[in-house]
Amino acid sequence: MLDLNKLSIAAFILFLVSACNQKTANNGNHGQDHHHIESKYGHLNTLNRKYLNNTFLIHHNPKESYDICLSSKTAKNFPGIEEELVASINIWGYYIGRNIQVNFVHRELPLPGKNWTGPDKHNTFKEICPKGVELIVAEDREKSGSIAYTHQQSKPRWNGHEWIADKFSRVLMLRTVKASGERNNKFFSLQELTGESHSSEQILEILKKRNTKIFSPHYKRIPLITTLMHEVGHIW
Repeated sequence: MLDLNKLSIAAFILFLVSACNQKTANNGNHGQDHHHIESKYGHLNTLNRKYLNNTFLIHHNPKESYDICLSSKTAKNFPGIEEELVASINIWGYYIGRNIQVNFVHRELPLPGKNWTGPDKHNTFKEICPKGVELIVAEDREKSGSIAYTHQQSKPRWNGHEWIADKFSRVLMLRTVKASGERNNKFFSLQELTGESHSSEQILEILKKRNTKIFSPHYKRIPLITTLMHEVGHIW
């Protein structure tokens, strides 16, 4: 049984637990200890420097579209993934009064090789995707303990006051391929589950209301929507 209410809450809690931990830091400007949240997902790493840049949706100009380069194969493998991505982005935005317009472009993105490094993936995908896209969504090989991940590559510069990332790339990868090369069929989309298409507005309303239950016949398979919500949380 798929309970979007419980699963969305669980995804949010898991994000907070995995992303953040409290730490005591010394602020050189005041010479005293301060408690702050340290995380690799967009919070301040120190109290002396900040990383405010549009690699995170919280800093994205609401008047501009958020551009996603989506693997053509991934779009085919998961019917309705575009609508689920839009809803996943905007359920986070909903709670802070944001509405993000999302634009998609499709490209033939390769499955990363077994020995590819993080930079290999970024550099390969950047050559294929249009310049300036904010997120690249594709698929990767299985790795123990991980069903999906996001990763950022940037070269921020220090302007004397703050770190600024003029250029960056970010990937959101679903681990769908076994070591043998076969697909693991781990995820299912809402469209696959119900046999019907759903608009991003319809999905978003379900997530907002938190009162809808969907019964799933899939044993040991994961709803794509909850995974996307979790990973998009890292992007915010």
